[in-house]
Amino acid sequence: MKNLKLQLCLLAGFCTSTLSAQFSAGDGTADAPFQIQNKEQLAEVANYLSSHFILMNDIDLTNETWNQIGSFDQPFCGVFDGNGHKILGASINSSASLWSGFFGYLNQGTIKNLHLENLSLKGNAIVGGLVGQIDNGGVVKNCIVEGSVTSFDNIAGGIVGCIYNGGGSIINCIADVTVTTGPASLTAGAIIGQCDDNGIIQNCLVKGAVNVGGRGAGAIGYFGCDEVLAPQNTVTGVVITEMKVTRLASWAGAEHFGRIIGTRNGSTGTIANNYVLTDHFDFIDVTPEQVTEEKQGGEKSEIELKQQTTYETLGYAFGNNEFYPWIIKENQEFPTLWYTQNTSTAIPTTEKRTDIRIYPNPASNLLQITGKIDQAELYTISGNLIGSHSQPVIDISDLPSGIYFIKITSGKNTHSYRFVKL
Repeated sequence: MKNLKLQLCLLAGFCTSTLSAQFSAGDGTADAPFQIQNKEQLAEVANYLSSHFILMNDIDLTNETWNQIGSFDQPFCGVFDGNGHKILGASINSSASLWSGFFGYLNQGTIKNLHLENLSLKGNAIVGGLVGQIDNGGVVKNCIVEGSVTSFDNIAGGIVGCIYNGGGSIINCIADVTVTTGPASLTAGAIIGQCDDNGIIQNCLVKGAVNVGGRGAGAIGYFGCDEVLAPQNTVTGVVITEMKVTRLASWAGAEHFGRIIGTRNGSTGTIANNYVLTDHFDFIDVTPEQVTEEKQGGEKSEIELKQQTTYETLGYAFGNNEFYPWIIKENQEFPTLWYTQNTSTAIPTTEKRTDIRIYPNPASNLLQITGKIDQAELYTISGNLIGSHSQPVIDISDLPSGIYFIKITSGKNTHSYRFVKL
């Protein structure tokens, strides 16, 4: 049990923490983030809102009623690294809060490398699958949201509800969502409901459905372009592969619907190089008016959207870590994030023995092995051999940050382990 007293983080509200929690390892700093291995430890994040965290396992919340992390009064302002893991089956009904999401409110913090699968989220006002609202330069990157997001009264976004008050970023993310509002609600988009105040939406893949009473689009429901408040708002590199947008109420004017953006308010900001898969976007009960290329995006064929060069021209970075996060099966599939790669056949594996252990994990410079070894081979997450060693201490300082595997040979047995290079 670690007794911790963390600094107050005064932003839109307070990131406070004066409670005790038990995590698997770490002290909550950038160099030694709290390690989370189970749902009990995940719940404790709400008590340490300005700390650094890293998720060590997939966590299944199916059949659990889950409470969101952070609020306007106590926003999350730390760093949460999903480490390529999934949080599955979270069901959140936060009708008592104005801001609803797996993280209700993000203020200057960062959420990265996290996969929310089979999410069910319901809220009354500003609702986003991963984050309700981002303020003051908060960042969401390399994240995947799959599931349903509902706002009964106001704004809904598949990944983020709203960016406001100092801006924020959604970069290198994937949304596979059904987003729904009430018939009298304002705006909805599969990436974000409303983007104001210097928000950046960059290099995101989208599919799903948007059902909205007011303004709606496949990516961004409302895009504020006020020359004073939001001169730097940016939407680039958005690719929609399958989408259906339905108008739920006749009061919503057809000029407030589009494929990339529903409503554009103002003339500043940047909207460029966004695309839709040809013949894979439908509007129900509305025919958009005031159609412009900025609001609608261009079109690409399925062949083009399954080629790496198409995305590289948009600025997508391909590789094996959070800095080069995209991978693609050329001419077969659309891109995805590196941590979704199925490695079950890429790395030879057998049973793990209790006398073989690697530590620390995550590691920055040296990876150590306990037990008798004959050979240790390092592999990328895609199964490429990058080095062979015979000593129990391996220098990994030159490896890029990312997820790797180590195959250890001991006598006639082999044992494979996953580790993270920070």
